[in-house]
Amino acid sequence: MRLLSGCLTTEEANDLKDFSDWILKVGEGKLAEPNDGEAEIEIPQEFLITNSEDPIDAISKAVYGDYLSLQENKDPRFFQERAILSYQ
Repeated sequence: MRLLSGCLTTEEANDLKDFSDWILKVGEGKLAEPNDGEAEIEIPQEFLITNSEDPIDAISKAVYGDYLSLQENKDPRFFQERAILSYQ
């Protein structure tokens, strides 16, 4: 994992920490407690993609890059270091 702290402003670093803390709570089941294994989780407005006509495409490009670059990438670590969480 690459450290990005040298490239981030204080505000960006704080936003990243807030998002990371929220994701950890989701993954550990610590939001909407107590629950029986199924819970509704409210996603904070600041984590939503609202400035794109195609949010799914925006997420995909942010995580994996453009389609051509994705097709050419052969490094398994590239894919091991990325994930898109979703629900249905």
